[in-house]
Amino acid sequence: MDDMLAHLINQAKSHLQWGNEAEALALYQEAADRARQSGDVGRLAFSLRHICALACDQNKGDIALSAGQEAVAIYRERAEKPLDLANALRVNALALAAIGESDQAVPCWAEARAIYLSLDIASGVAEADRWLAITPRAGPPTPP
Repeated sequence: MDDMLAHLINQAKSHLQWGNEAEALALYQEAADRARQSGDVGRLAFSLRHICALACDQNKGDIALSAGQEAVAIYRERAEKPLDLANALRVNALALAAIGESDQAVPCWAEARAIYLSLDIASGVAEADRWLAITPRAGPPTPP
């Protein structure tokens, strides 16, 4: 295990607990860079998931979406932790909504909901249900 990588993640968590989201985002970005360099795919995905969530909170939609999509891709490849995939899908859906692509978030929410349901995580199911209920869906084109 890379001690510096673990330190960066712990520092990011601490800053987040103290409400310093900007510093937490910077530290998670540094951790993601280090994880990528060291080949630590698990910590890379973890950092990316948190980058996505924090970037959404800071109205940095493009950064959020890029990180969220990469995290989802990594967790899909590493199918051993479905909860991590569901959580990555969740923040990716939030990033899509943040950039005005709520209709594209629907499949993310639906898949996250299915995983949360299979894991009996009622709060995750309820959140997905709320978002699915309010998210517009692209329907067939209306005739002219």
